[in-house]
Amino acid sequence: MTDNHNNPYATPKSQIVLLDDDVEYNTSKWYSSSGRIGRVQYLAYSVVISLICGSLFGLGVAIFSAFNLSSDSAIFIPIVMITLFLPWLVYWSFVYPIRRLHDLGHTGWLILINFIPLVNLLFSLYLTFAPGEKTSNEYGAMPSPNKWYHWVLAILFPILVIGMSVVFSVIGGQY
Repeated sequence: MTDNHNNPYATPKSQIVLLDDDVEYNTSKWYSSSGRIGRVQYLAYSVVISLICGSLFGLGVAIFSAFNLSSDSAIFIPIVMITLFLPWLVYWSFVYPIRRLHDLGHTGWLILINFIPLVNLLFSLYLTFAPGEKTSNEYGAMPSPNKWYHWVLAILFPILVIGMSVVFSVIGGQY
């Protein structure tokens, strides 16, 4: 028998490790602004926030229109709904863009760009389409891989935007 150290055709003695086992993924909680999320997850969470906002708005309009506009309780219901749900919606509209900025390697304070008119549109496009960093950065490990429901919701985003614009143009054309 020959010695494997001298035989160039011998099988290697190292352990085989799959690439996915080597990668550390972000494990931050869904309600935390720390950590990172990728483009698809950002779009998916944007759809969820948009659907919640639209549902609450529709519910508020339905409740408000169910009451007589001259009654004192009619104005009370939308105020209660805004008081209960607006802080949560504002919180979610800040958490996910901050995590997306972290994925891009930027500080979360850049979210304040959203308060500059017209610049916020370009900033939103940047958050949506810019690829994140491929390795861990100072804000954490790479985002976790996308699941099937992230893809479904992300594909739903442009459909939702186009559908809402068509509905609003039809409604606007009737008046």
